Amino acid sequence: MKDVFRFQFKQLPLSLLVITASVLFILICVPVQHDITTYRDQSTSTSQSIRNMIGWLDPPIKEYSQPPADKSIPHLSEEQRLISESNYKGIRSALSQRDYRQVNKLILAQSRDVPQDGFQYILTAGYWFTGNTRGRINLALPYSYLVSHRLNVTPMVSDRSDAVNAISRVLGTYQPIDLENGDSGLILYILLGLMCVLFGFVSTKNFQNKTDNFVHTLPVSVLRYQSTRSFLTIVAFDCALVIAIGLNIIIIALTPDHNFGSFLYPLVYVHNGDTALVILWQFYAIWLLLLNLWAFLLCGISLLISHWIRNPIANIFCLAVIAFAKPLSLLAMLPQKIQLFLPLSYTAMSDMVYLMGEFDMLPPAKWILIFIVWDILVWAALAVIIKIQERPLSSRRASLASQNR
Repeated sequence: MKDVFRFQFKQLPLSLLVITASVLFILICVPVQHDITTYRDQSTSTSQSIRNMIGWLDPPIKEYSQPPADKSIPHLSEEQRLISESNYKGIRSALSQRDYRQVNKLILAQSRDVPQDGFQYILTAGYWFTGNTRGRINLALPYSYLVSHRLNVTPMVSDRSDAVNAISRVLGTYQPIDLENGDSGLILYILLGLMCVLFGFVSTKNFQNKTDNFVHTLPVSVLRYQSTRSFLTIVAFDCALVIAIGLNIIIIALTPDHNFGSFLYPLVYVHNGDTALVILWQFYAIWLLLLNLWAFLLCGISLLISHWIRNPIANIFCLAVIAFAKPLSLLAMLPQKIQLFLPLSYTAMSDMVYLMGEFDMLPPAKWILIFIVWDILVWAALAVIIKIQERPLSSRRASLASQNR
């Protein structure tokens, strides 16, 4: 088995994997660098985020440090005004000292002690650029999480400037507020295209090299041989993805005026009026899981159709039609309810994580389960076909053995 494993490893298309890693690196690097360098007056760096927030904190400090004059501001008691003045001044001071734990504590205290605060919208500033909130955020939820976990990050500074946050925005944590049904899956579609090319060549390689009969002489079954090759190819593909993402994170973290951030950072979204959290590491895990589910599906389909379509270009074309069924409007021919039970519609990463658009009633646990079921069905069909094709071969081997006796 080790020899077969080593043989399969040597057969990996390293050139395609290097191209995949390079393309993904560029796809992430270019938009991230554009975001953190082009809009210098926005909160795209640590120091600029702090300067912007200190400027936004001046109006509430000024308002609460003098007798109420503006009747448009909700009426607060004298005690609440004193608490608000103290909290806002403390937030400004803690931001200047980059003591983000203290910032989080004071914002949590302000949201709880003075819920009628007319300037509370300023405290949600860290989530303005996330754009996945279709309603009022309950600040107590994310800031309670930040305080309880003693994280030295705060949305006021980290949301766009920290490395892990900046990369995740490109991968789909950010959805512009004006694109209600927008699809932030450009990178995902490009990766699906690379998968089609990769698996199309891998699954037809034996037929192109005329070594398909050699496979039957190996000391393992054809199914195990195909499964091992597919698993190694997908693992190598994952390594290329992780390397590309990791390099971009390191580059941003080493850039002056930027921090690494924390994978425990809470992303916020509002669903049916309720504030909910997705932890940043969970988003990365779901993104990688989605890619792997697609990889197993496309790899299985490629091996399945390679029994009839042995030309790599034709195989890649068939895979591409399947992978791009949604943008090609092929899924539109089916009823909406049926589409949600087909993995071909699972390409809108933001919608799938934040329960938006057509995924409003389909949480991640459900679509992941549906995807796994489809993967199992495809590979089960492949196993059956291989078994059927091996049966005549095994009978011929038995007859030859009996004749030799």
